[in-house]
Amino acid sequence: MKTIKETKYLKFIAEQKEGRKTKIIHIYDKSAIEEIAIIEWHLVWKQYCFIPEFTTVWDNTCLTEILQVLNDLMKERQIEKPKGEWL
Repeated sequence: MKTIKETKYLKFIAEQKEGRKTKIIHIYDKSAIEEIAIIEWHLVWKQYCFIPEFTTVWDNTCLTEILQVLNDLMKERQIEKPKGEWL
């Protein structure tokens, strides 16, 4: 697992599981050092999706940081696939 981004409150750690084409991004609360959400590929929607833990609360700063990671992952995914192929 590799840290791909760290902000004031969040830490994003990428995990590449064997046999999987896409990464799972674990999002940790830096103050509590616990996983509070994940970002993973949604096959039906053909994009990365944010999946928070049920009891978490998010403000606009954290959501903006998450959106930036989602956009970066999608850009990376589009670069990996030749033009004309499904994501």
